[in-house]
Amino acid sequence: FIFLDLGLPDQSGIDVLLTLRSKSKYAKTPIFILSGHVTREMNTYCIQTGASAVYTKPLMLPQLKDALNVKVE
Repeated sequence: FIFLDLGLPDQSGIDVLLTLRSKSKYAKTPIFILSGHVTREMNTYCIQTGASAVYTKPLMLPQLKDALNVKVE
């Protein structure tokens, strides 16, 4: 899995997502978008672009457990 921040300093997180999805090596890899400023429209766009899910920062334990789909105690 990959956690990808939308607000990267030199490149858009969406550009990185598109690049990763264009490579067969990452075609089925879960990619989770993180951002402190996610609107409903951006959430939808990220999912349509290939993100597995979108989470707002800070990522809390319940969201992390959901993303990883594992039992964390």
